[in-house]
Amino acid sequence: MTFDQIEDARIRLGWSQRTLALRAGTKPDVYYRAARGKVVPRARTLRRWAMALALPEPSARAVPDMTQALILATFRGFAAHFAALHGLDAATALASDPGLRANASASWRDAARVRELAVYCTVTELNLSGSKVAAAIGLTKQAVSLMLRRVEDLRDQPVWDAQIAAAAALISGRK
Repeated sequence: MTFDQIEDARIRLGWSQRTLALRAGTKPDVYYRAARGKVVPRARTLRRWAMALALPEPSARAVPDMTQALILATFRGFAAHFAALHGLDAATALASDPGLRANASASWRDAARVRELAVYCTVTELNLSGSKVAAAIGLTKQAVSLMLRRVEDLRDQPVWDAQIAAAAALISGRK
């Protein structure tokens, strides 16, 4: 799809530019600049926007907005905790592009680990399904499932297990 086709579909659906960008997992700023003709989006970005347009509308069974806000706040709280533990800026860890893969820099991998730990703790401490957490934080349920598996593997190492247990106790009020 071309950007013009994506823009036409977005308007037909009645979505804001921000809504489409967030549903696609891209920064709204990128979409705004593309709409103004300031940048030519990469093919990968166009595919992400096109795929987001193809996603079904949230149904009545979707997580209510307030619940999503609470899930997102919990996720961000865990992310801030783990970012501080690992000497990272929480905003930077949350802003790192999850679309990049293993060939990314060490700082990206550190930020990815922070997000994985935050997702794991959000799912386990709120006792929610991965798909509800995925919807609230703007990831696919497959991405969340992969994150959960990675952290489960980390829990075999006492250092990681202790960090996760301490974060869970801190957020839940258990000591």
